[in-house]
Parts: sequence; structure tokens; C-alpha cells
Amino acid sequence: MKERKRIWIPEHKNLKAEIIELPPIQLGGKFIVDLIEAKTGVIKQHLEFPNLITDRGLDLIGEGTSLDTLYNTLSVGTDNTAPTVSDTTLGASVTSSANNGGDADVDSTSSSPEFAFRRRTRIFLEDAANANLTELGWVVGGQTANRALFKDLNDNPIAIEKTTADILRVVYEYRIFAPLNDVTGTIGAGGLATASIDYTIRAQNVNQANGWPNLLTNMGDYSTPEARVHETQIIGSRTGDNNPSPRASESTSSFLAYSAGTFFRDMSYEWSPSDGNFGSNISLITWNPWSTPGDLLTWQMHLSQSIEKTENNKLDIIFRQSWTRVSI
Repeated sequence: MKERKRIWIPEHKNLKAEIIELPPIQLGGKFIVDLIEAKTGVIKQHLEFPNLITDRGLDLIGEGTSLDTLYNTLSVGTDNTAPTVSDTTLGASVTSSANNGGDADVDSTSSSPEFAFRRRTRIFLEDAANANLTELGWVVGGQTANRALFKDLNDNPIAIEKTTADILRVVYEYRIFAPLNDVTGTIGAGGLATASIDYTIRAQNVNQANGWPNLLTNMGDYSTPEARVHETQIIGSRTGDNNPSPRASESTSSFLAYSAGTFFRDMSYEWSPSDGNFGSNISLITWNPWSTPGDLLTWQMHLSQSIEKTENNKLDIIFRQSWTRVSI
């Protein structure tokens, strides 16, 4: 009888897939409104006032609607009920517009206070929206991503008397605020190290053209996330691009299903046994949950103890990204 031979396959260890919570991204916005006499171009009425981002607007980001899509169709109406976060429609919509009147989006940044912003224009020509208008908001599939009442410069609700002799121009400025402070915590070793590992998370590429400002377009679009592991490296500045070589992008990525009303989504990244193996191990991870080709990565996480990543193990990490509304 022949001796039976056994094949031993080494077990792949992996870092325990704990959920690492990221600082919330803050979102805000305001409307700049001009009622213009069509024949002369004279501004008859000028208003500026903040909006209220609705819960439905925050949910749409979690469900996969990018900010570029979220703020595409603007509706105006005639209801003067004060907006609430639970609003899903305007009170009495009159009409909508996706016409920018030839005015392209304007993207820029502010350093004090610090945020990235986009100004987007929508126009209602002489034959549109003729009524005593009191409300407006961006709509997606008929549901309001935000809502506001027209207000005068003293913050009092006011009606815009739009007639066939007028053009209504609405500029919406929406803002993204990168967290100012570091976040620290601890994750379990999960077999890749002898002790728990402390980490520091910090934003990076803040106010750089292809960094955080790109979220003005693609935040909410989960189609092309990217994460990288790096050899031992100190944590970089908020404004710089901490992207040292050698580095390795994730083998696979996925997003857990979004739950309405939570305003966060979990992102799972995995480096397979054959990927991300460096001679000096891993102590820096960088990533961007919403990215397009050419984007700079928006987050960095430095580990107090390097991870020994080899062909005998894999690395799994889950980041939880949240977002919230702020008043401006």
C-alpha cells in the first residue's frame, strides 16, 4: 500500500477588519439671487441667503449620487412654509431649470476660513417661473436635496415677483470643509503584529486643485475609489501630497450597502497575498473614497507600528466615511 502524501497550504493571516471611523466631511451652501430686467439688464432685486440641506440630500450622497448630479436641476415655488430637514419636495413647485445661461461653473478655495467651493448658475428666462416666488431648492428625481425660502438681506422671508419682463438668475455656492484636526485611535494587531497599533488620520491635499476640491464634482460617486499602502513614512501635512514610493494600490475594493438616515458609508479595501509586500513593511495608508483618474488622494493614516505584509497574508481595512450639514 502506497504511503499517502499530504499537501500543506499555509493559512493566510489578515489584519482584523475593524471599522475605522473617519472625521465627517462638512457640507454647506448659499444662494445668490438676482431679478433682472430683461430689456436693460438692470438688477431689480438682489438677495443672498443660506440653504438647508435636507436629510434626503444627505441620503442621496450615500446612495451614489454625486454632488455634480445632486445640484443640476433647480426648482422654484410659491410655498412659504419654513424648510425642515425632513422636506422631500418643495411646498408648491412652479417650474425647474437646468439652464446655466452660458455661465460655466466657477471652482475655487478659501483659506480663511478654509473650504473648497463651487458656484453654479441657473437661469429662468422671461417665459418661465412667472409668479410670486417664495421658495427654491435643488431636486433629484422630484425630491429636494436642499430647500430654502427667498430672504432679504436682513434674513426675512420675501417674495420675488417674477414677470415676463424679467430674468431670474440664481447662483448656488456649495462648500466642502476638510476636517482641521487629526483623529487618533487603535486597531487590533490581527496576527500581523505583536500588539495593537495606534493610528493617526489626517486630511491631505487640502485646497490643491486635484485634491479635496475635486469632491465638489465626484463626492457620492463610488465607482472608482483608490487606496494605497506605503513603506515606513511619517505622516505628511494637510496641504501636501504624502504619496511616497514604493506603494501599492488595493487589490479589490467594495462598499457596504447604505442605510437611509445614517449619513455614512463603509468602504472595504483588500490587498491580496501577492500585493503590497515591501522590505520595510507598511506604516502608511492613503486613500480617496471618491476619485477619478488624476485625482490626488484625500486621506492619510500613519501607523505607530509597521505591518509585516508578506505573500503569506492579506490586508483588509474598512473605513467609515460620514458627512454632515453645516450652517454658513
